[in-house]
Amino acid sequence: TVAAPEPTPAPVRPPDRSRRRAATSIVSGAQRLVGQREMRYGEERYYPDCVGLVEAAYATVDIELVRSIPRLYDQAWEKAVFHQQPIPHPGDIVFFDDTHDRNRNGRRDDPLTHVAVVETVEEDGTIVMVHLGSKGKPVTRKRMNLLHPHKTRSDDGAVINQHLRATSDRDGGPTLASELWRGFGSFWALSPEELAVTP
Repeated sequence: TVAAPEPTPAPVRPPDRSRRRAATSIVSGAQRLVGQREMRYGEERYYPDCVGLVEAAYATVDIELVRSIPRLYDQAWEKAVFHQQPIPHPGDIVFFDDTHDRNRNGRRDDPLTHVAVVETVEEDGTIVMVHLGSKGKPVTRKRMNLLHPHKTRSDDGAVINQHLRATSDRDGGPTLASELWRGFGSFWALSPEELAVTP
């Protein structure tokens, strides 16, 4: 199992209303992709995977992201927008570990294998995310509740956590999104200039 970094305080939310509006636009951009197999914004097309989804959503506010989950994660730390609070902000990028056996060695040693975009947070803390699983499949929504990370349903039967890794895996390890979660990156809080991609 990959050890997650120590929890850090949530980033200070900037008072600039334009950045809050940016977060709303990012969410709208992600919502427009639900049900789609092509990742695109305007005339621009992005690779049809989880990173492409995030890229397309953030393109709505002219933020160009790096095409690498590890590099995105490093940027979140470098720009001080990484956090591990259980209640994120809509528009946050969600990072996950071990969502699949990337190196195919049968072990849980595959950090930073998946990303998604936070759409909403419900009153009970359940996070609704827009995500793209396997290549060729349409964009869907997943639910995750970090306040109850090992429960799939609430006491009243509502789904609060969904599987993000195949339950057929023989290793018997965690499969729920809440159990594979690494943290959040509030990239919406940065201006395009602050997050400009450098060669």
